[in-house]
Amino acid sequence: MPKEIATFANIRSNISVLYVDDDQDLLDLGKIFLEKCGQFSVDIITSAPGALSLVPSKHYDAIISDYQMPGMNGIELLKEIRTSGNTIPFILFTGRGREEVVIQALNEGADFYLQKGGEPIPQFTELSHKIRQAVQRRRAEASIRDHERREQDIINFLPDATFAIDTKGIVIAWNRTIEEMTGIPAAQMLGNGDYEYALPFYGERRPILIDLILSPSAEIEKKYSGFIQDGSTLAAETTFPHLRGEQRTLWGKASLLFDRGGNVVGAIESIRDITEQKTAEDALKTSQGILREAMDLAHLANWEYDGTTRMFTFDDRFYALYGTTAAREGGYQMPADVYFREFVHPDDLDRIIWENEKKNKTASDSNYVLQKEHRIIRRDGKVRHIVVRSERIANKDGHVIKVRGVNQDITERKAAETELKQSEEMYRILVGHIQDGAFLIQDNILLLCNEVAASMLGYTQAEIMGLPIHNIIAPECREMSLERQRNWLTGKSLQESYELRLLHKDKTTRVPVINSVGICTYKNRPAFVGTIRNIVTECEPEPVLWEYEDVYRTLVETSFDGMVIHQDGVIIYANTTALKIMGVDSLDEAIGKPMISFVHPDYRNIVLQRAASGWKKEQPIIREKFVRVDGRVIDVDVVTRPVVWKNKPANHVMFRDITERKLTEDALALANKKLIMLGSITRHDILNQLMGLRGWLELSKEKVKDPVILEYILKEERAVKNIQEQIEFTRNYQELGGQAPKWQVLSDTIRSAVSQLNPQGTDIDIAFSHVEVFADPILEKVFYNLMENSFRHGGHVTRMGFSVQESEEGLTLTFCDNGAGISDEEKKKLFQKGLGKHTGLGLFLSREILSITGMTIRESGVQGKGARFEITVPKGAYRLNNM
Repeated sequence: MPKEIATFANIRSNISVLYVDDDQDLLDLGKIFLEKCGQFSVDIITSAPGALSLVPSKHYDAIISDYQMPGMNGIELLKEIRTSGNTIPFILFTGRGREEVVIQALNEGADFYLQKGGEPIPQFTELSHKIRQAVQRRRAEASIRDHERREQDIINFLPDATFAIDTKGIVIAWNRTIEEMTGIPAAQMLGNGDYEYALPFYGERRPILIDLILSPSAEIEKKYSGFIQDGSTLAAETTFPHLRGEQRTLWGKASLLFDRGGNVVGAIESIRDITEQKTAEDALKTSQGILREAMDLAHLANWEYDGTTRMFTFDDRFYALYGTTAAREGGYQMPADVYFREFVHPDDLDRIIWENEKKNKTASDSNYVLQKEHRIIRRDGKVRHIVVRSERIANKDGHVIKVRGVNQDITERKAAETELKQSEEMYRILVGHIQDGAFLIQDNILLLCNEVAASMLGYTQAEIMGLPIHNIIAPECREMSLERQRNWLTGKSLQESYELRLLHKDKTTRVPVINSVGICTYKNRPAFVGTIRNIVTECEPEPVLWEYEDVYRTLVETSFDGMVIHQDGVIIYANTTALKIMGVDSLDEAIGKPMISFVHPDYRNIVLQRAASGWKKEQPIIREKFVRVDGRVIDVDVVTRPVVWKNKPANHVMFRDITERKLTEDALALANKKLIMLGSITRHDILNQLMGLRGWLELSKEKVKDPVILEYILKEERAVKNIQEQIEFTRNYQELGGQAPKWQVLSDTIRSAVSQLNPQGTDIDIAFSHVEVFADPILEKVFYNLMENSFRHGGHVTRMGFSVQESEEGLTLTFCDNGAGISDEEKKKLFQKGLGKHTGLGLFLSREILSITGMTIRESGVQGKGARFEITVPKGAYRLNNM
């Protein structure tokens, strides 16, 4: 028997399963059904922690688990198993059908999700199929991974850069050495085709050596030199100009890959970097030539000092720098004391000797490089500035053996630097002493200004420079200012003076000025330079809130909210409500206290961080905790905004004591949470019992031959099924209103409902798009119920349709089918709970869902001509776009 067939047969005949559920009856039932197949050996256990203790001690091929169990649920069990590194197939078999549970299960690594509640035999047949499918897939994946891992380990072990492609040119291997050579990780390269592997070498997609193995020699010669071809192996060397930004010479060897049958399945290439072997000598010569050329261009004067003889050796460029020649100075060598006495400027001599001694004492290495500037005196008497760069070489005792260096004339550069500093200093002194404010603006940013301009607007120079001019020009003057700038830039005006109002730092005071501006060039770009002069003695603040003190004080003092004004964090005002909330007896007692002292310690860092970022605009309402003077902790809603108090920036804090409300909210939330949890647990337990009951009834039918008893069992099954659907309804009804309504694309919501029905053979038409409605998130259930009712009660329905029509009342969404329709008698109680041939819950729930956002539903069809439901959406609850 072939190995593959034997493996499959083994999977079919021997699968060990661990089944976890807190319902013992359901476990017993599941074990009976699965083991009846003769393919499974099933262990059962009633808790997830118990399952965790069994998994390490016994080999299981798969795990089946319920979701909702006490102590640890099914997803938590799955996470524990996956965290331990165990990849055993895991199937979540549960009655909980929420979408988020399914998504979470699959995200955590579940192989399948199967919902309980159907017919027992098809249910467990589907479960057994999922188990076999998951086990077979996992074993196949493990076999493939082992094979791929062995191949990858072999390739990664190779010392040369190696990669492989399949017959389609897709990269199937990329080892660690080629990762290092190209800088491209395997994860980024594997699976790519279209000559992706050529990019790191050539910078373009093109055939390379691995693609040319079977090509004629003439074709290879066009792209490679010095190649060697031996059957299915090809070797060549070439220079790559774009390998990680540099040119490299590489030697490559490529060969074909064959399968066991001798068929070509791809190719493999190994690459070795031989750049250093090929270019070492040329590189040395080239670098020496470049060095000589650079020295010539830079006019560098070379010298060398012998520590034993204390003699300097100079070249011709050195003597040229000093305005002399070797012949005039008696040769190319000179004693050190003669050099310093003859050529170094006497005012710099002591300094450079001191710098040398300091370097000798502080250098961590006896061999070091030193750079310093000083002046020299040429033979013609001219003083020049030079920079000296030297390398000190010492023996192991630290004694100087040799010093090599170069001198470069930097006289012109020093002169330019000095001139620039002098001009900048003159500009600074000139601008700093004029009585008017001076400024320079470029790209609407204030780049420079003097202290007069800054203080005129309440800033320091450091604060104001760099601000957009939009921040300092009064709103009513901004358009005029921009228009004048445009005139200057287009040449309509070169310089003019005009009145302008600027904003003080406090953002409420207008500073009237005479503004004199002209256009100039700054750093090769247009800029505006000018002066400003205050045209009044004192700035007159605009009216602010506190000028209407009598009116606003009454409003503030009678407010139900606490209000505090603080500057720099210190309270300067508090209304009566604030004093009461903080537990302070009088305003005098509150004034001067830090506002932060009333904030609970757990919230102080957050408050201080907000304060540090600056209160430049109103902050959103934030929930915090305060500490009263008597130590009692209270909950408050706080909002903060910037204000001006007596022409100075301040912060207005408004807060409301919500302690009582929060206690009520917390109590209600806890009670609601308990009710939801109780309902969920109760539903889960009841549904488990019902599924067990249906299973036992199914087994009973196999044993009973009496037709009367069989009829009783069938009626019992129908009753169980109705109970199950009613329990499912309670879950849907519990979700109703659980989340805030949201805008939904109507056509997408309907299509989602259609996808759940799988209506084969039925034409469903949606005659609109881009219509949005504001509705409960479970709106989809309305359309599901409408269509499901048509299939269940409408006879042979072959066509359904949705359409919309806008009118004065709002938007009407119509659903119709070509079924049997609904009788007038049924219409009277159509949306009442319990009406109908089934459970009578779907239309009742649909009406409740729609009513959340004011929508209504009615049936307007004619019996015999199909059902017709009209949903009215009120104005404001829908949006139309290209309908």
